[in-house]
Amino acid sequence: MALGQLGFDHGRSCADSEARFNDAQTLGDAVGRLVAQAQMVAFCGNPVRALAGLKEVVKADPGSIAAPVFLARLQRQEGHGDGARKSLGGVLRRQPPPPSALLERAHLHRDRGQLRRADDDYAAFQRSAPWPRGVYDGAMGRAVTALRAGDAERAKSHVGVAEAALGETPEVLWLRGRVAMDGGTPEGAERAAEALEALDAVKVTRRSRAFSLHLRGRLALERGDLQTAVGSFYDAVAERTPETGLFILELAGALDAAGEPERAIDTLSQWLETWPLHAPALCALSAFEARRGRRDHALKLSRRAFEFWSDESGELAMRECKRRKRELEIGSDPR
Repeated sequence: MALGQLGFDHGRSCADSEARFNDAQTLGDAVGRLVAQAQMVAFCGNPVRALAGLKEVVKADPGSIAAPVFLARLQRQEGHGDGARKSLGGVLRRQPPPPSALLERAHLHRDRGQLRRADDDYAAFQRSAPWPRGVYDGAMGRAVTALRAGDAERAKSHVGVAEAALGETPEVLWLRGRVAMDGGTPEGAERAAEALEALDAVKVTRRSRAFSLHLRGRLALERGDLQTAVGSFYDAVAERTPETGLFILELAGALDAAGEPERAIDTLSQWLETWPLHAPALCALSAFEARRGRRDHALKLSRRAFEFWSDESGELAMRECKRRKRELEIGSDPR
């Protein structure tokens, strides 16, 4: 199945979003509306168009906070870490730094695997935004960072802080399920998935559906039901959420476990056509290529991953990628 069939075809609503973005620029619309329209254009699969438009907005209104922060977010997602840091630089020099800029810098550190710096920035964001939404966003950022560092207990603590701030949101339920899986208690993940599936219609979103599908996939893997796991991860990817990159990795792993490594490679390759510097996907594809004996290509992929990923990464998966890259470089067996 191609990624286009997994929900990367965007249709009329996305064409309308780009048209509205063009109209907003022509009419000299307010910065806030321009940024909102750029978000839609980017989400609908045209980040290059959104990036170009946002750069013009920043030039036209250098005092804006929203435009450079969202520009940095897009640059980060596209793998342009240096550009993202540059876009945030001027905003972060303000005293005090705007909370939104601190939060985006935290995401940038986390995306580059600089987990300690990310946690520090999430904590600074929480201090600068002590209202419930700020506490929640900071705590959720710290929870994901802890999970990526392999610390399920710390993640559980931060999820508790987030829940105390805004209640049992779909994201809280999802992370609670992930913490349970990583902590070796799949029954907790089962309860989280059931709670997500029991949400009333008003609260159901693409993300909540994707979260429950992801947990169902993890649970299916746990009990060895590989075909169900593959189907759940495919469906999670189809929801097109900010977590799609994680779901792609889970899908590729499930396909490989099910004895379909070529489909796993195809899935990762198609994803990288859209997000060419998604370091974990580059590392996963590098591992497949090394296994197939294509050592030169595997090394090229792993080196490209570290063009964006920090060499000081604290993430478990990236530590393994770094080890593999070194072994490929010295010509030893990468398995």
